Amino acid sequence: MSKIWSFIQVGLGGFGKTWCTGVIPEIASFARPVAAVDINPETFENAVRYAGVPRERCYTDLRRALAENRADFITIVTPPAFHEQAIELALEFSCDIVCEKPVGESIDSCCRIYQKVKAAGRKMIVTMSHRMSQDKQSLEKLLRSGKYGDLNYLVARLCMTRRRTRIERLTPGHNEGACGILSEAAIHQLDILRAMSDSNAKTVYARCWRPSWHPGESGFHDSCFVDVEMENGVQAHCEQSFVNAAVLNEWGQDYIRAECDKATVLLDKRQLEARCDLGFPHPKVERLPMLESAKGWSHQLLLRQFADWLEGGEEPCCSAEGRKKFQRR
Repeated sequence: MSKIWSFIQVGLGGFGKTWCTGVIPEIASFARPVAAVDINPETFENAVRYAGVPRERCYTDLRRALAENRADFITIVTPPAFHEQAIELALEFSCDIVCEKPVGESIDSCCRIYQKVKAAGRKMIVTMSHRMSQDKQSLEKLLRSGKYGDLNYLVARLCMTRRRTRIERLTPGHNEGACGILSEAAIHQLDILRAMSDSNAKTVYARCWRPSWHPGESGFHDSCFVDVEMENGVQAHCEQSFVNAAVLNEWGQDYIRAECDKATVLLDKRQLEARCDLGFPHPKVERLPMLESAKGWSHQLLLRQFADWLEGGEEPCCSAEGRKKFQRR
């Protein structure tokens, strides 16, 4: 890859700062920001100090930033309520799009965004970064290989203690309430389960709640169970909570169990193994290695795949178009 792609970073506070300090430096060999945008000028320092954006190229107005800077794409790291407006402006200026999840603040907004991007003929990906981390990619490839036979069902767990931050972190524009834990957190686990099962979902049933003993507004949900039936018959269950008394599986330390014909394949806190009590020739416990990648992992891998796509390469797995067809293996 020889071309250096140019982009405008939209959102510099909150997770936008993480982009400035971590993601943008990792992709500097093939993509660099030409401008940055946030409605709060106090966040400009993040773009200047960590992402190398000149202070005079920091804006509070995205339209002006697009008008004054030639960019191949924009990266949207704002609360979901502001995604649609930013995407409309990107399309107006013929820019492709990298957008943090969820796509929009509601199903209606997501549908409108999809139709607008498709009608404009632009490329867009959603940064489902956790699926692209080393441990999950290793498990996904292993299940796709068929080494342990057909997949029966999946169980995933992400449980942690974040009671204080769940009270303090709510900010305008975040999609909290009844669907908050799904759109903000379980969305990653459900995408991972979809990838592991090699199938789109047929039915999804979610139960979300906040414990009576946890302070805060009753409409904000901190725990959920989600049951999914995939189109290929694989069943999946996701347990997630931000208010447990003990940290069982924190971000990046997931628990995923895949029940296959010839083994129980277990990923737990970045340790991957297969277990089997069926006897010879199946080993009782088999420790499994992780994949290696020259393109990095997580956001770095996603952005590399996006850049390859812009150059005419294969469409990434998390494109907005979602053309990927799954087949049972």
